[in-house]
Amino acid sequence: LAHAAAALEAPAARGGPRVLLFGGVGDDLRNDVAALAVLGPLRLRWEAVEALGAPPPERYGHSMTHLPGTSAFVIHGGTTHTETLFDFFVLEVQEMSMHGIVCIFKEIQVRSPPGAVP
Repeated sequence: LAHAAAALEAPAARGGPRVLLFGGVGDDLRNDVAALAVLGPLRLRWEAVEALGAPPPERYGHSMTHLPGTSAFVIHGGTTHTETLFDFFVLEVQEMSMHGIVCIFKEIQVRSPPGAVP
């Protein structure tokens, strides 16, 4: 529940289009990455994802957006059970094949404009 998902177009040689999911909440908070290969209009397959780098803290209610023309996604905000998050991370797909995905997390430092309240 309350995970974020975004689509990534890819040619058939790289395994075709995928939907990446991050975080969410179930029995506990999550900070893992999952991928669905889109095989057809009603055909999906879960795929292995190897995530490198330090992942964002566990969260739910966050957003994740694909950056057009790249293989990167921006993850922002959300909440834990005790605090609201205002951070930004990039999840960049490094390798994609019919066997799975390798990606890496990178935190982005964002400065607030003068007078802004995070």
